[in-house]
Amino acid sequence: MWANIVSVYFMQNKDGAGMLDDEAFCRFLEKITAFTWAYSLMGHTVGEFRAPVFAEMANIVNGRTVEFSEYQFDAEEVRVQFEQTEFSNQRPITRSMLT
Repeated sequence: MWANIVSVYFMQNKDGAGMLDDEAFCRFLEKITAFTWAYSLMGHTVGEFRAPVFAEMANIVNGRTVEFSEYQFDAEEVRVQFEQTEFSNQRPITRSMLT
């Protein structure tokens, strides 16, 4: 699913030479990576990931910033969940992050 949102971002933000602004693209990648980790850590499945990503792809197409504003996570809660999560190839979060 991450490839889809990155592709949409590229198509909407590339310049005439097919290049992206490095700083803006880095901020975008930081947001989608942080969201993906937090969303997965908080117990959501890969299938549930489609709805928020689709909404953000629509934001990109409509010239709005990717914010995942409907999905805000408490930093302390995410940190605790991260520390308590066992990462193995059998866990959905591990499989989703590797994918």
